[in-house]
Amino acid sequence: ALPYETSGLLVKELFDDEFWLVAGEDDPALKGKEIYLPAKMAERLLLLEEGHCLREHTLQACKRPDVRKADGMEATSLLTLLQMVESGMGIALLPEIAVNGGLLNGTHLVAKPLAPPAPKRVIALVARASTAHLDEFEAFSNCIQERFQKREKISRSTVKSAAKK
Repeated sequence: ALPYETSGLLVKELFDDEFWLVAGEDDPALKGKEIYLPAKMAERLLLLEEGHCLREHTLQACKRPDVRKADGMEATSLLTLLQMVESGMGIALLPEIAVNGGLLNGTHLVAKPLAPPAPKRVIALVARASTAHLDEFEAFSNCIQERFQKREKISRSTVKSAAKK
């Protein structure tokens, strides 16, 4: 996912991946028709650990490169991040592709899209500029683009997971 350092590489942008706010069902951050991420709410934002590209994308999305948890707690994976949110430790930003992929299934979490213009990252296919498989690269990237252009996007409303039983 971009932005990522890709100088000297062959890059084909495929589709945009907007960020959604994820919080517990009763979290006040989810109240209201449109969801924004003001500075006060950004203080509650849980992050993945340093070195994870989604951490950098999240920081760019909230325009707060200086966000740091006072207690120093960071998640090592998306699943850990969601467990931290579910236990009430804070809120998180999650890419739409993860929301659509069912990552919240089996939790008591809710995802809502951020108000337009929503922060996003760009999903891209990347290869060495000298690849001998340029035809395959083009065919594969075109196939992915067609698939994501045809997909039905989740309506820009609340997504509730299938709660644990």
